[in-house]
Amino acid sequence: MNILATTPPSKSGTCADCSENGILAVSCGNFVLLISVYRRKLVGELHGHRKAVLHVRFHRALAIKHLLATASADGTIKIWDTDLKREIRTIQHNQTIIACFFSNLHPHILLIMGNDSNLYGWDLTLDKKHESLQLLYSGDVSLQGNICSVEKTCSDVLLLGLSSGVIVAFSVFGSPQVQKSFHQHSYPVRCISSCSEKIDRQSDYFYSASDDGLICCWNTNDAAPYFMFSLRDKISFKFPMENYRMKCISLHRMLIALSSFCKPILVDISSKGSTFISYKEISVVHRNPIMSMLVLQQSLISIAMDGCIALWDANSLSFQSWILKGLIGFPLSFSLAKYLECPLVIGYSNGSMGFVDSRECYNIQKLPNIQTTKRLNFLHREEAVCDICYIPYSMGCSPNYLAMITTQGQLVFGKIQFNSPDEDDVLQDKFGFQRICSIFPKRGGKRTSGIKFQLCWTVAYQKEHETSSDNENILSLLPTNEVIVMESDDSGRVSKASLWYLKMNHSTKQLEWQYRTCLLQELNKLLSTQHEALTPVVYQVHSIACSSDGRFVAMACDFQYCFIWDMTKMEVIFSTKIAKLHLLSFPQWRHISQTAQGSFKDEKIPLALSCTDGRVGLLCFEHEFHSTNKNIDPTNSIIWCQVSFKSIVSLFTMEESTIQVGVALRNGSIQIWLPMKEKTPCKILPGHRELCLKLEWSCIYPSFIVSVGRDKILRLWDIQRWSLS
Repeated sequence: MNILATTPPSKSGTCADCSENGILAVSCGNFVLLISVYRRKLVGELHGHRKAVLHVRFHRALAIKHLLATASADGTIKIWDTDLKREIRTIQHNQTIIACFFSNLHPHILLIMGNDSNLYGWDLTLDKKHESLQLLYSGDVSLQGNICSVEKTCSDVLLLGLSSGVIVAFSVFGSPQVQKSFHQHSYPVRCISSCSEKIDRQSDYFYSASDDGLICCWNTNDAAPYFMFSLRDKISFKFPMENYRMKCISLHRMLIALSSFCKPILVDISSKGSTFISYKEISVVHRNPIMSMLVLQQSLISIAMDGCIALWDANSLSFQSWILKGLIGFPLSFSLAKYLECPLVIGYSNGSMGFVDSRECYNIQKLPNIQTTKRLNFLHREEAVCDICYIPYSMGCSPNYLAMITTQGQLVFGKIQFNSPDEDDVLQDKFGFQRICSIFPKRGGKRTSGIKFQLCWTVAYQKEHETSSDNENILSLLPTNEVIVMESDDSGRVSKASLWYLKMNHSTKQLEWQYRTCLLQELNKLLSTQHEALTPVVYQVHSIACSSDGRFVAMACDFQYCFIWDMTKMEVIFSTKIAKLHLLSFPQWRHISQTAQGSFKDEKIPLALSCTDGRVGLLCFEHEFHSTNKNIDPTNSIIWCQVSFKSIVSLFTMEESTIQVGVALRNGSIQIWLPMKEKTPCKILPGHRELCLKLEWSCIYPSFIVSVGRDKILRLWDIQRWSLS
């Protein structure tokens, strides 16, 4: 299993820490991602907090560097073993936690600072809360201002940056505890960074930064700054200087990132003066502001708001490589390519798109590089891509066209752009998206609350034959120009389905979307002419599925009727009645080389279905069923499998006519069923923590599937590596 995309870091601030072993811990909502810096891949997740994780901190002691402390907005503090990926200890605190640190002098004690300015020590060797959690320091700094930043030095001296510009310091285990104040800033102290190296044993050095751009270097034994300088005097920056991200590399070298900058600034200090490396000479890698910076030996790590993590050289600040790229927004939908040259396309909640090279995608041992775009410029405010669908692939047709629909109902047609590779340019995008045309099927572009949209291509039964040149007419490159737009509620029930098609406007020489018909109205019209007195009027559509070549469309109606259309003739070729019918799914074929007119002509066509009582079945129908087998009940030939939950079904037909059915359950797990061989599921994939929203099989490699769930995670599976246990 590979996690391709997940929830992004918090926009208000990302907490992260890196162990000396090269394991990076990054908070993502209410869980923590563990990332190997040297292997450049995601190695695990830590789940257990109910609310957002606000602080993460690794232990620095030699034998227990794998221990991680996390503090959440729900007031819980947890200790984790990152090697075993499991929780060791937990405690509930009554105050909002603003910082936590492992003590350097007493490695078995975790220091916890609450918003009441009280410092507690949690003795990890004791079990009972009233014995293990002790008040170490009670100090009221509210008269001097609110706490804006917290830091701890190597000697366990706690530093509090206040909104008044004052810095308060005290020794945690000192006797008696003496509080010191440092007065130089006139604006809130937003960031404090301590220096890991010591000039002498009696003092610690640290940097502080305030909103006016003043940066000071302090010795904990002196009331006056060791030296100071103004950042405004060094760089021409016209915007407010706030939300500093500052990291001390050594006493004479530090790293600064501003909220409006997408690049760090390296500061070199010689004696009591300072010289800057111009920020214009530093590589611009991130497309979003840097939210956190860390130091690992001779390297620097930067984490941007979009979740991209970069590795820098600490000496020259030159970009080295991406540790992880692609955690931008959270995934709403995806579309798998039917051709190896085309990428896996991901739509994110912030209106951007992601592309994953198919060659990298199926290397399950390595996290593939996700190329992310900026927010698509044709999207409106708070609009994002809701569903994406590649056009059906056939021989002689271009495979890189796709349709997408947004959360506000905007229907878009475009193509994947391929850029020539340039090894010298690390920022060059390999893939891109070009919009060709778009329209709002819902007037005014307003989205109805609770409505979700889905797409599927189908073969046009009245495809327009254009007379323009093939070089100008995109329709000549497409196997079909018609798409079904489905609107569904939160329960997944389809409330409306309509047909739209692409047409060339000869006056403007541009493609346009045109409305054709409503499927429900068309179905009732066909039933009244083809099946008189056999079927009552259909009122609701619960599920729609299209075959991989777009020729056949199956509809589940009124929780009991199943109708299959031949879209090339626009007629119902098959119908049956199944109690509690809920969802339908056609197979995704590995080799799609037949034309729409010749597909499945003399073969039985498999169709997977699920019922509201938890049953999953496989039905194989014949193309000419109504003309030759009217007296045969097709429900008698259904192969059934009982499942405990309502399910979303997707299936894939491999070589040698082996059919695999993937069933996504409400508890987030995915079951694989071989209806031709077994009566029960053969594999269980315990992946998502919530309902799986979309599940697709790969047409390139039949053992790979991709899923996205309500837990905001996109996963790639190799089912050959999973067993029933």
